[in-house]
Amino acid sequence: MRRTTANAWLTLLCAALLAGCYRSETVYHVYRPVPTKGWMRTDTLTYEVAVPDSVADYHVWVEVRYRTDYPYRNLPLLLGCTDSVRNTLRTDTLLLQLTDAKGVWIGNGLGGLYEVSSKELTYRFDRKGTYRFSITRLLSTDDRLFGINDIGILVEKSEIQLKN
Repeated sequence: MRRTTANAWLTLLCAALLAGCYRSETVYHVYRPVPTKGWMRTDTLTYEVAVPDSVADYHVWVEVRYRTDYPYRNLPLLLGCTDSVRNTLRTDTLLLQLTDAKGVWIGNGLGGLYEVSSKELTYRFDRKGTYRFSITRLLSTDDRLFGINDIGILVEKSEIQLKN
């Protein structure tokens, strides 16, 4: 029993030390407005992200600002990433929940405008350079989708810094 407690404390101490060495730097954080006439099924939002190096991991979130006139509980999105010569590196399907089961809006908000973020995605790039992220909606029920204000991307570079 004592050995288990000592192991738990040692694990907790190591985690705390590593957390103190973790550093995060915002590389890119931009929102693109969705047209007020509605987000057409064929519309794609694009983001050009300059990646400064290939040593670190990069954490990516898609952020959505939406209004209370959005007609559905969820927003399915397709996030694509291509390199400078348009080779597809990765695609992710995201499902952002905008209301709970009772229809209560989720996320931070005030005055009928709310914001939610996707789960964190981790990327590793082969080389520094400019990468293009693209977002398309996967809801095929409406030609025009109303209630979405802006779609953003947040990219953070993370590193573990060892202190002397």
